[in-house]
Amino acid sequence: MKQVLIGSVLAVVWIMVSGCAQEPLQIPERIPTPIDSSTVGTIRGTVRFTGEIPESAALALGGFPGCATQHTEAPRDDSVLVRDGQLANVFVRIREGLEGKTFAVPTEPAVFDQKGCLYLPHVLGVQRYQPVQVLNSDTLLHNVHSTPEKQEGFNFGQPVAGMVSVVQFREEEVMVSVKCDVHGWMKAYIGVVDHPYFVVTPEDGSFQLPNVPPGTYTLEAWVKHRDSKDTKGFFQWGSMAFVEYYQAGWKDKELYGDVALALGWWMTHTHATLKRRRNHAYAIEGLISAWRIANMRGDIPAQTDLLYTLDRSLYKLSTWQIGGPLAGENKFLVKKGTDDPMAQGGVMNARKPSGV
Repeated sequence: MKQVLIGSVLAVVWIMVSGCAQEPLQIPERIPTPIDSSTVGTIRGTVRFTGEIPESAALALGGFPGCATQHTEAPRDDSVLVRDGQLANVFVRIREGLEGKTFAVPTEPAVFDQKGCLYLPHVLGVQRYQPVQVLNSDTLLHNVHSTPEKQEGFNFGQPVAGMVSVVQFREEEVMVSVKCDVHGWMKAYIGVVDHPYFVVTPEDGSFQLPNVPPGTYTLEAWVKHRDSKDTKGFFQWGSMAFVEYYQAGWKDKELYGDVALALGWWMTHTHATLKRRRNHAYAIEGLISAWRIANMRGDIPAQTDLLYTLDRSLYKLSTWQIGGPLAGENKFLVKKGTDDPMAQGGVMNARKPSGV
């Protein structure tokens, strides 16, 4: 069995208080693909971190005594947890290799708690349509606000300790961000897939995916990381160079093409271009280059995937810029003014699609 691991290290306006998260989703009828248990295997590995470890900042709970008193010391941002070179809170899943197979939807709910003014766990994996129990273990008001890109989100309140709400996800999406609008530091990430082969790494960075049928698979490892202008800058320049190498027919051009498309996939899905807010134009230029290679190769799935992100990115970017129909709603432009060099650069991206 071949393993390929793609790593990437990568105000409150209260409208409604309700414990009802959403109407239950009707699970489509599906017949699971038979799997011979005598032929299955286990994929094992460890996610390791190299380079300078990002500083883990203390979370500012001081403004909320009900939160701060639940901790002997301020909790820290656990987005990047490194211990002895191993990386925790990494969502690992089979990304490719299970096409054509169908799996049963679990009836056992996943548990997503709010305790000590933190989301527990910080990173969670579930299957499509699987129920997720959202608990409030605090004697404080929380709200649970998801911001997915591929499906309808939810935003509901849990003002009483012991409240339980149930949510589900209709579509695959890696990852769905969840936040609390009352306590701004509360953030979590949920990976939604259509099969049972996923896991979140513990402190030792290890993972194992049991009962995998015979085949060749591509794995993906996702971890939350800070945005960076350098990430997008190097992606832009690299992809623009790769497409020139490819078009000119240089030796190993197919290798350059593979790298450009892999980077494009990473920028779109793992780095989550549509959710980023700075230096967005760099990412768009790099993605255009990746699309050109996919076009020259006749790779329809890659073209479709890239074009979706490009179309939404350009739509959001252009409508919120100077001269755009929603420029007056761009808080950056309102605050800085249109003479600011950053505004003239046109690199600010709206968090949500504009309502033109």
